[in-house]
Amino acid sequence: MKNNDYSVELTTNIDLNTSDAFDRFTVKMKEWWPSEYSWSGGALVNITLEPKVDGLGTETGPNGFRYDFARVTSSLVRIVGTGS
Repeated sequence: MKNNDYSVELTTNIDLNTSDAFDRFTVKMKEWWPSEYSWSGGALVNITLEPKVDGLGTETGPNGFRYDFARVTSSLVRIVGTGS
């Protein structure tokens, strides 16, 4: 990694199968992301993370507002499922 790059690691237990957990984390971020941690606040329309290398983390808000806040730099995603 470059000096200005960083990574985030989070461990949590959820009651979803691996595929559903991955979808919830990436393309369904709006279901769990607190809108107060977005530029749009309560007017947040959507927030997603494209599940691919070079994919964008994108917030969309009112009046066509769009903010790309992240870029996926690695295909390493580890979601360990213990359920079905």
